[in-house]
Amino acid sequence: MLNQVGIKIVLVFGVCALVVGCEQSEGSNETKPAVQTAKETQPKNTKEAKAPAPASVPSASELATNYKAQSKVLIEGIKAKKPDNEIINMAIALTETGRQFLPGLIKKYPACKAYLEAVDAVALTMKDLPVEDIERDYHQDGKLPKMADGNCYHGKDLVVHPATVAALAKNGIVTDEQRKSAENEIAEVLAHLMALEH
Repeated sequence: MLNQVGIKIVLVFGVCALVVGCEQSEGSNETKPAVQTAKETQPKNTKEAKAPAPASVPSASELATNYKAQSKVLIEGIKAKKPDNEIINMAIALTETGRQFLPGLIKKYPACKAYLEAVDAVALTMKDLPVEDIERDYHQDGKLPKMADGNCYHGKDLVVHPATVAALAKNGIVTDEQRKSAENEIAEVLAHLMALEH
């Protein structure tokens, strides 16, 4: 009995789909599909077609707001003893936000171009380095070009500090001392952000 009811329902839906799917053209026995093809839906005048809008680039103010908010969440995560993989992901996201500042800083401080481009080139892989190497080569500028303007330093730290936290978490943030060290990295970078805002 249930099978007969099921068959009737399928037949009813099939007939409905057939009726809805085709419409009768006035003055003609020819049927047309109700759904137009992609070609038929294109605008006739190519001037009407518009290219998709480019993704908006956040302003320096929006970036600063985002950076501060992400920093706060990261510090809270460190204090709450979130799993290392979560800390790594938050730190990588903050590193990416820091990288977004670099083109604007290069434009504002052209003397920082080589320095900040060198930081950007290693930003995504820095977390894979030993923390001591990050300290020597990037915090202390061992592998970076000569800095021509003090503002270069502030821009660099927006990337290097969160990358350092990712490296710390990759090794495991277990002790209170390690946790405090990770928190301090982010607290310090917020001071660099403030210096750039003024």
